[in-house]
Amino acid sequence: MFRTTMVNLSRDAGSASADIGRYTLGELRADQLIALLEQFQKIDPVENLRGDPEIILETRRFKFLVRTIQNKLCLHDPKRIEDPALVLGPAEIVAELDGSAAAARTAAHPPSRLDSGPVAPAPPAFAADAAGNRDGSEELLRPLHRIALAAVALACSVFLAWPLLSAAPRDPAAPRFEALADPVEIERLSRRLEGVYVTGQDPGHHGIALAATGTVKLFELNANEVPSFVQGTFRVGRVADAVALLGNLSPEIIRQTGKNTLVFCGETYTKIE
Repeated sequence: MFRTTMVNLSRDAGSASADIGRYTLGELRADQLIALLEQFQKIDPVENLRGDPEIILETRRFKFLVRTIQNKLCLHDPKRIEDPALVLGPAEIVAELDGSAAAARTAAHPPSRLDSGPVAPAPPAFAADAAGNRDGSEELLRPLHRIALAAVALACSVFLAWPLLSAAPRDPAAPRFEALADPVEIERLSRRLEGVYVTGQDPGHHGIALAATGTVKLFELNANEVPSFVQGTFRVGRVADAVALLGNLSPEIIRQTGKNTLVFCGETYTKIE
């Protein structure tokens, strides 16, 4: 049985929202967990970016976080969150949890007869040896996993320096950002602007995810890494007569230039419908 906690996810893992919050689903059997993970990996990508959902899985020995991006499941060790995640299928994740995957790795690489003392079970995928190689990595990251990692097209890197380096010097005579004070108008515009905007679909392109609650996520498309977001808050205002946003991640203003377009640091972002 696997203790399952949902974060910003519906009970069937079919939809995500930051309003849902965190709750415990309970103890699930292997088949129930596999079905839940299969549903999770099909979640709408826009909801996934807005809600930032995850599933926390615990056994007596292990605790993992599962996230999804572009219909791929990413397994994280919360104690080694700086390590790259593993892209695994639902059944493979269950195998990591119940120990069968570790047993298979141990069987594939039995200890030498020169070893002495009791043999500890193989670790669940994330441990690294002194040379920097992952224990059992040749077995764990099989070709299928390597292909899946390379195929995860949406990954987010910290790029706080990017707006500062790419922006042109500010013109002192340019219109200034004026924050709105009317809460009704702020809520109306926040809901209108809510969504995910990207400069393109290829690695190296940038994205902005806006939530009506006043949070903003900046991300960069990267073909080789699993997602990591830079998240902050924004204020709604105007520059001259145009709707604009000012976040706490950068001094640069996000301007609305059309119904579904934003301009930020000289780049145009189009909303994903």
